[in-house]
Amino acid sequence: MAEVVLEAVVGLLFENLKSIIQRELHLVWGFKADIRKLSATLSPLREVLADAEVKQIKSKAIRKWLARLKHAAYDAQDVLDDWEIAETARIRHQLVQSDATGANYRAHLVWSSFMSFINLKRLVFRYKLAKQIKEIRERFDGIAKEMSDFSLIKKSVDVEGSVVPPQSISSGRVTSSTSVEPQMYGRETDKENIVKMLLENINNEHVISVCPIVGIGGLGKTTLAQLVYNDDRMEKHFDVRIWICVSDDFNVKRLLEEIFEVVTKRSSDNNNLDAIQNGVKENLKEKKFLLVLDDVWCEKQDEWNRLKNSLTSGAKGSSIIMTTRLKKVASITKTVSEPYQLDGLSPGDCWSLFRSYAFDVGRELEKPNLVRIGREIVRKCGGLPLAAKALGSLVRFKEEEKQWEQVRDSEIWELDEEEGSDHCPKILPALRLSYNNLSPRARQSFAYCSLFRKDYEMSKEKLVHFWMANDLLQSERMEPEVVGENVFGELLLHSFFQDIEKNEEGKIESVKIHDLMHDLASAVMKSEYSLFEVGMSRNIIKSSIQDDEIRPRHLSIIMLPSSSELSSVNVSSIDRLLSSHQRHLRTFFLFSNEGTGMFASHIMSVISDLKNLRVLRVKSWNAEISLPSSFGDKLKHLRYLSLRHCGLSSLNGKSFRGMKNLQFLDLSENIRIKTLPDSMGEYMEHLKHLNIGGCGLSSLHVELFRGMKNLQFLDLSSNRSLKTLPDSIGEYMEHLKHLNLNRCGLSSMHAESFLGMKKLEFLDLSWNSKDMVTIPDSIGNLGHLRHLNLSGNLGLKVLPESLGNLTKLETLKLNGCNELIMLPQSTSKLCSLRQLENEDCYNLKGMPSGIGEGLSRLEKLSWWMWGSEESENIAGLRGLSLLAGSLAIKIEGLRKEDDVALHYVEGEVLTNKTNLSELDIWFSNNGCDDVSSCSEQALRILKPPYNIKSLSIQWYEGRRFPEWMEMRDPHSSSSFPRLRTIQLIEIKYVEEWGMGVELETQRGMPSCSSTLGYSVLRNAERLT
Repeated sequence: MAEVVLEAVVGLLFENLKSIIQRELHLVWGFKADIRKLSATLSPLREVLADAEVKQIKSKAIRKWLARLKHAAYDAQDVLDDWEIAETARIRHQLVQSDATGANYRAHLVWSSFMSFINLKRLVFRYKLAKQIKEIRERFDGIAKEMSDFSLIKKSVDVEGSVVPPQSISSGRVTSSTSVEPQMYGRETDKENIVKMLLENINNEHVISVCPIVGIGGLGKTTLAQLVYNDDRMEKHFDVRIWICVSDDFNVKRLLEEIFEVVTKRSSDNNNLDAIQNGVKENLKEKKFLLVLDDVWCEKQDEWNRLKNSLTSGAKGSSIIMTTRLKKVASITKTVSEPYQLDGLSPGDCWSLFRSYAFDVGRELEKPNLVRIGREIVRKCGGLPLAAKALGSLVRFKEEEKQWEQVRDSEIWELDEEEGSDHCPKILPALRLSYNNLSPRARQSFAYCSLFRKDYEMSKEKLVHFWMANDLLQSERMEPEVVGENVFGELLLHSFFQDIEKNEEGKIESVKIHDLMHDLASAVMKSEYSLFEVGMSRNIIKSSIQDDEIRPRHLSIIMLPSSSELSSVNVSSIDRLLSSHQRHLRTFFLFSNEGTGMFASHIMSVISDLKNLRVLRVKSWNAEISLPSSFGDKLKHLRYLSLRHCGLSSLNGKSFRGMKNLQFLDLSENIRIKTLPDSMGEYMEHLKHLNIGGCGLSSLHVELFRGMKNLQFLDLSSNRSLKTLPDSIGEYMEHLKHLNLNRCGLSSMHAESFLGMKKLEFLDLSWNSKDMVTIPDSIGNLGHLRHLNLSGNLGLKVLPESLGNLTKLETLKLNGCNELIMLPQSTSKLCSLRQLENEDCYNLKGMPSGIGEGLSRLEKLSWWMWGSEESENIAGLRGLSLLAGSLAIKIEGLRKEDDVALHYVEGEVLTNKTNLSELDIWFSNNGCDDVSSCSEQALRILKPPYNIKSLSIQWYEGRRFPEWMEMRDPHSSSSFPRLRTIQLIEIKYVEEWGMGVELETQRGMPSCSSTLGYSVLRNAERLT
């Protein structure tokens, strides 16, 4: 069942009308009456949206009414955008003609309006626009008259103009502690994990431990909680067990009344909350209880605290299991380190569950063909137990193979609506509860995910850009990028995303959505979002697109590589699709694979007619695409243009003329592009994001960037022939935040290059020419820089002292800078630094003095060098208490005075680094005097932290190991219980191992079962 979400569209239209009235544009153009009437009509319509969106679930008439309203809003917005473009051109023309300012400005506008009447072209446009606005107004008048037929309730609108989201629609689902499942499939390990955690609950910090079970709807969270609840060990371990079905009614008083009733076996006679709380406390006093709160949706911390504080009289070891779909709920309630994230069933377990519902016992052996089709049906389930049960129930009484094949080949929402399927559980309604709980903006944004194939890895950044380009993130209080982060976070916390990929800094880069979540997105917005896969064994271009309710605004076409299926029927079907909806389309994706490049070129020839496009993304292998000079003039509404890897060989600046609204441009991986026309920049005053990485650029001219004064992101990476940047490029980069120059051929940077880039936060200069031996001092002017990558510059010998001015820098990468001898002394001033990567800097002689105190926030350090007189003493490591992951310490050039100094170092310098997991200690002493004593003193103070997992010591030249490596008592517990790996390489001079006893096993380090153990240290001379 398709649904209609209007607030994102109607809200934007309303705000644009308000802006037009405030700027008095309707007076200038002569549309005063129609614009004011349209605004007045739209306001009451907007107030009933929330109620209408709820009631459309059960009312087809309301759903059709909402669809008409939404299409009218889309069309109205297109007209207003045309008007805005014309107005911008008019103002620009006037400013060129006159320096009109101040009080004379309005008079000048009126005069210009009069003069425009004698301009025939503008007069025709004005007449056409007036007619369109009148038609739009009349459409809304008709829609408003129908509103009274539905008895819709008005909802409040917040200060920013957004309708308050409707309340979640209750499923009416009531659960109990009794499981209805005859057999458990695939949850034995999950059950044991939770039971073990409850039995071993010795949490000293919390009297009550809370374990949330988190996952999307239909995963079996309730079933798992029932299995745990009814386990015999739970009955013996807890004095009281309580099961409460919470659902969307998190009423503390109701919950306490139910707890009281279960504990006392009688109802509460008191209606006073305080009396009920006292009654619960009294009856739970000194009792160890297990409370299951099933299906929790409440995200209010205060409400949760009120409930939990009423239960604190229970005995220590009491536990709460909570099932929820919302990660936010889990995060505010958990006392365990991480909520229990429930995953889908394995293919084998999913098949077993499906089989138990689809066949009588043993019947599958009689019909192997049905088994084969059934296994293919199970793939649609995506590991979701609810789907396996629903589809198994659906086919149980179907005897013919064709009937099973129909289920296999149908979409999930078609199966949910199939006549006669009421006897089996519905799939999408269970998932739709999560969808209904989203804000209107998030619901519209989630629907956009249906444009990608299932299991597609969606870039977070691109997803936000698509939303921005479609005006889904408009806000008077926040920048669209910030709103996009919030919407993405909302979808993430509501478990709509999975398979989250993060970069090394812990920031999310890409996500996927569960297959059934993809089905949900396709189902609820199928009238607007359409995905067609061409080249499959069946023709997916269906005649249903001609349905009056199905009017795609966002279209994605994927050309699969099976060229034999790329028939003229499909080609003509797509042509008809594009031509019949050319006025409506706002998004068009074309993904062309190997062997379909010529088709992509054909489609590009008709794209220029899609005049209302906001987003155009084409990726085509083996295609040769060119842009006509009229391309930009026709696509004036375009905000996002991606022609990545499309075989572009040259660009005409005139092709971008008219693209004044363009914000995102991606021309990357077109290796035949050697240069960019300087005139491109003239037409891109609103451009924020430019990606021309992986092209064949050999030069850039500063004229290209003069018009791009709002540019925030510039990617020039992998242009190997690009030897230098324009000297004064920074003058036109006032708003630039991200600059990627990775793997270019840059041999040097001009001193003026960074001037003007005052807002730059990310700079990647890694893996450039060997001729780049230094970085200009002007880099110190980048006061907002947070990320600097200089890795792989093999000729880089020195860094400027101005580097210390970058007090907001969080990441500095220098990996593979072989010629770098010393870090600047000012490095210790980088007070915000969290990551310092200097691996494979083989000539680095030491660490700058003061670094141990100055970099107190440092969490990642690849190598610590100690050796030269000017470098920081090894004791400086003590100040870097937040170091995590792996650390290599390279000690070279030890002197007699170092031996003396080390005698005065109190305690160890590493034991406070509890997040450190791997430690590698290298000795390279270059034959200095009395190296043995110095080595022993150095290793003494390098005792690893308690939870170290891997330890490596190389080229140690002491005669004995320090005490922390000795083990006098074979029965004592290990100092390093998590140690798994020990490597002792080239240790030739140790005379006394300090064993004290013969060891046959790794008794001193009992966890070291898979690698070198302490018992083999006697043979260290032979270790390599």
